[in-house]
Amino acid sequence: MARKPAASQRAKRLSDLIQRELSMIFFQAYSNLREPGPTITNVEVANDLSMATIWVTQLDSDATKLEQTLNSKIGQWKKALAPALASLHKMPNLRFKYDLSIEHGLHINSLIAAAMAKTQASESAEKNASTEQSDEQSLETLQNNG
Repeated sequence: MARKPAASQRAKRLSDLIQRELSMIFFQAYSNLREPGPTITNVEVANDLSMATIWVTQLDSDATKLEQTLNSKIGQWKKALAPALASLHKMPNLRFKYDLSIEHGLHINSLIAAAMAKTQASESAEKNASTEQSDEQSLETLQNNG
């Protein structure tokens, strides 16, 4: 098995660290609000460690508004992350993006459920039609024999 380049291993470790630390920071920042805070679904760090894209989602939220809100507070998030990333020579630039994968997954699930319901309704209708036809044949046979 081929080894991953050291740069990508460092990027992976840094993305895991950023996700873990920012999740705790978000929990603390949003814990006193009635609505849940954003959830970090993934962090992608460039191999040169200069940029970190943080994928977030939040229940019942406007994607654009959430992105704008989080990106407007980049300085606050970098300051809160600084102690955890003290070993880096340079703090990566942060960029928040809304993760649509959950919405896409829910949409696909609803399409599958609708298709299954349609298939079951069709099968049920076919079964009823077959039963009615069988009943008619049985009645006709009885009438002919009687």
